[in-house]
Amino acid sequence: MKIKKIASVAIMMLILASVFAIVASSKEPIALPQIVKSSGVTENSVNGVANGQESAAIAAASLTVVDTVGGPSVTTVKASDPWTGVEYTYWMKYGADGVNRQLDLAVLVIGNGNSPLKYQIQHFEFPTGYGGTTSVPFAITKWGGDATLGPSYFLAIADGVFKGYYAFTVTN
Repeated sequence: MKIKKIASVAIMMLILASVFAIVASSKEPIALPQIVKSSGVTENSVNGVANGQESAAIAAASLTVVDTVGGPSVTTVKASDPWTGVEYTYWMKYGADGVNRQLDLAVLVIGNGNSPLKYQIQHFEFPTGYGGTTSVPFAITKWGGDATLGPSYFLAIADGVFKGYYAFTVTN
């Protein structure tokens, strides 16, 4: 069981390291999601797959960010400023595509490229398995120079398998 846990964390770290390597090697902002305007609503997509959706192989899993547990998806997250007491909490919401024993939910913070906050990971173990929806809180802290403002991604890995991502933007 410990080896599976180590393997799951190692896979998450490899995925995060790969994304950071892509971002660090590019002088341009990360081009992972393409922003498309339709009916005044901003949507993100990769290779024609809508933000929060996955390829056909993993289409049943769902990922989103909401500002209240039962609320609608959001693509903009406000940064919390603990110096002024203004704090915003959001929720990573993952709908399983089957029964999972381990689940890693992460927020990858790209920001303006100088963010000291790189990622946040929440790791879950379900000894008897769990196939429902997991909603967990997170917040992004504002840093000097607006370092955390800009693109961020919610990633999910279940039982060592990458399940997809959800793109959002951190603002003031």
